[in-house]
Amino acid sequence: FNWRFQKSGANDAKNANLFINFASLWSEGSSLSLRGTWLQTSYLQSYLLGLRIRQTIIARRLDGDAYFRRVDYRYQTTGLTSLQYLLGVNLNLRLTNQLSLYLYGEATYQQSSQEIENRINTRIIKRF
Repeated sequence: FNWRFQKSGANDAKNANLFINFASLWSEGSSLSLRGTWLQTSYLQSYLLGLRIRQTIIARRLDGDAYFRRVDYRYQTTGLTSLQYLLGVNLNLRLTNQLSLYLYGEATYQQSSQEIENRINTRIIKRF
């Protein structure tokens, strides 16, 4: 739990997080993580619930994970609400001991607009 405040009362923020992780649940190199977050500020209250599954696909070469998140935003000043659902997949390929390739894909469904936004990102990391 985190509580940030100022004597004047401006910029107050309360934040609570809960993480539960189950390692090597069905095989070596696997995990299941559950996450919950609550945030309250003077203008926003939000709730996040998440689930992530990780798995080593090829030992020391390829790892992957998939996740799902539900995020509920409630704007205090306007009364507007926003509900999002996120679904993502990540792959990490170690090409050599110093070189890795990451691939990320995520889809976000915004309930208010009933639109789906997609993102695909890559990253190459060279270690020295």
